[in-house]
Amino acid sequence: MNKLANYILRKLSAEPDIPLKRLGTVYGGWYFPEKGISKDDIIISAGAGEDISFDIFLAHKFCCHVHILDPTPRAQLHFKDTKKKITNGEPAAINFSDKDFYIQDKQVFNCLKFYPVGLLNKNTHIFFYEPGNKNHVSHSIGNRHNTKDGFMAECIRLKDFLLQINAQKIKALKMDIEGAEYRVILDLILCGIRPDYLLIEFHHGKNLLEKMITNNRILYCLLLRFSGYLIVSRNGNDFVFERKKIK
Repeated sequence: MNKLANYILRKLSAEPDIPLKRLGTVYGGWYFPEKGISKDDIIISAGAGEDISFDIFLAHKFCCHVHILDPTPRAQLHFKDTKKKITNGEPAAINFSDKDFYIQDKQVFNCLKFYPVGLLNKNTHIFFYEPGNKNHVSHSIGNRHNTKDGFMAECIRLKDFLLQINAQKIKALKMDIEGAEYRVILDLILCGIRPDYLLIEFHHGKNLLEKMITNNRILYCLLLRFSGYLIVSRNGNDFVFERKKIK
């Protein structure tokens, strides 16, 4: 990222109102408020893969409602297997690790719900392309690795998903959705959906031109600024935004 981009991002940043703490593993965790989340709060987590440590930690720590969306078959199997093992009191490995295991708390599944759908800016069925490395779990609609195989899956708009779960507002939206985040950001801005926190992993484009526009993310950070958000944490490509009053 060039100096100008870093300068702009600094200008779009601020201290969080509530201190943030890393919740979850190094790979799948996120910086998030360490307090101030109630059991009535709703958190949407789009993109799970085979590491749901952040989601389980949220449910364990805050007993809030966490809705996980991921159409990937391996992600679905991982959630089912993790739920089965924890419910039976067995160790449940995170991302096939022999060292990292999920919190042993059966009650988290009273708060966690999994939906085998993708998050997008429209309700549709779309093809998800496999990653370049078949050992990896993340598929993308933009064919980021120029592959041929994959699967068809249902996608839903955030606005319609909230109607489906009868949610008037959400506390936070987390997106690790392999490039589709740009479409969803525009859609939630246009729909007037304003979570208190946005947790977004920005992905580079699949061709040279898109990769040169590092600055794609700069544009979207500016759009979010005009929608009331400032960056309160940056960790590589992971950005945490907090909704604040524009001064």
